[in-house]
Amino acid sequence: MTAHAGTIMQLGIEISTDGDWNAPQIQISGSQAALLSLGALLNDLTESSEFEFDAVISNAYDWAIPAVALCTTPFVDGLLQVSADEEFLRLLGDTDAFRKLGSSLVTFFSGDVPVGRHFHLDYYPGNQVLRSTTCSLIFLCDQ
Repeated sequence: MTAHAGTIMQLGIEISTDGDWNAPQIQISGSQAALLSLGALLNDLTESSEFEFDAVISNAYDWAIPAVALCTTPFVDGLLQVSADEEFLRLLGDTDAFRKLGSSLVTFFSGDVPVGRHFHLDYYPGNQVLRSTTCSLIFLCDQ
């Protein structure tokens, strides 16, 4: 994987969790511009990358995750696999899967976005974005 230390931090993204590693609730937060930049990054992702940043504990969660690994794979189903531990949030999928999430971020956080606007991304049978996972993702505009 290619290391891009600080890139997510430069985007202003923070990742925090409740610390339940069997079924974590993970909050990915930042300004509207940061979330739009994250969406653009995911839309353009062509190779696996790791991003490290200063771990910041949010007001809502007790744990910060200091890095994210975006792992491109030859899967052809357009679905992301999500997992997390104390060191990484891992997203694994083909470029179509990353584009789905990136496009969702760009669409949801475009326009007039108030602080506190968020969406949840949870697995359910028939989900068009996620493979089966116990991770729950929350994308939050927090500034």
